[in-house]
Amino acid sequence: KVIANSLHPGPVKTNVAGKGLKGNKMILMIRDTMSCIETFFLKTPEEGAQTSVYCSISKDLDGVGGKYFKDCKALKASKHAYDLDVAKSMYEETLKLVLK
Repeated sequence: KVIANSLHPGPVKTNVAGKGLKGNKMILMIRDTMSCIETFFLKTPEEGAQTSVYCSISKDLDGVGGKYFKDCKALKASKHAYDLDVAKSMYEETLKLVLK
C-alpha cells in the first residue's frame, strides 16, 4: 500500500535557487548582498529536512495520507490544492511529460 502526503520545508538556506539564476547578474548581485542577513530568517539544511524526515519515519503518521505538512505539523493546504480543475490540469500535463 502506498500512502502519500505533501510538505513544504520552509525557507532553507541552500544554493539550489542560485543554480537557476546563473547568467542573471543583477539578481545574483542582489542575492549576494542579502546573503549576510539570510542566516537570521532562513533554516539550515538540517532544519529544513525535519518535516521530510518526520513524514518519512514518524509512527504517528502510519496510515495517514493526503495531508499537507509544514514544520512537522499537518495544516490545511491552499485553496488551489482542493481545486479539481487544477488537479485535472496538472494530471494531464504530467501525463504529457511522462508519456513523451
